[in-house]
Amino acid sequence: MKLSRLNISPYSLPLRGRLGRPGAWLDRREGLIVTVCDTDGAWGHGEAAPASWLRGASVTAVRAELERVSVAVASGSLEADRMLDALGGTPGMPGPEQVLVERIDVEAAPAVKCAFETALLDLTARREGRALTAVLWEHGSRSRLPELPCRIGVNALLTAERAADVRREAEVAVDSGFTTLKLKVGSVSPEVDIERVRAV
Repeated sequence: MKLSRLNISPYSLPLRGRLGRPGAWLDRREGLIVTVCDTDGAWGHGEAAPASWLRGASVTAVRAELERVSVAVASGSLEADRMLDALGGTPGMPGPEQVLVERIDVEAAPAVKCAFETALLDLTARREGRALTAVLWEHGSRSRLPELPCRIGVNALLTAERAADVRREAEVAVDSGFTTLKLKVGSVSPEVDIERVRAV
């Protein structure tokens, strides 16, 4: 199937706790929702959420690169399946899809590729009337999903700096039904991080 357009919508969401590192703290999470459409009118969503506070590309840089990708998509020459192969690094694949991937700015590439690839996978799942989890599994493992519940867990991000506060955040998250907790390290001293990890 040929791709026809790629739309970009920014978002800015307030965070319950600050996130980042000394000198680069955030109180909002900003990113871009990418919607890709094919010539039959089917569509899929992806997300670019660059971690600029970790010295990654800025949302502005990622948006500029996605706008360049959008122009290529609007040309009508890109095939969805070939684009997925090119984004996944299939070697020796000549064509406009591979050329486009090779020209993506190196700094912005992780967020751009993630947004475009997940939008294409969502498009594929919608076109085929299948669960996105099954399509994600097959794309990542290159094999059919075994017969088990198609669920993807969601984590709770713990953001407190003090060990006691991290423990309280973890307890609230678990009481709310989360079974996976995510604790970012490296924004404070290693000694403090060790205490934070032990607290959880």
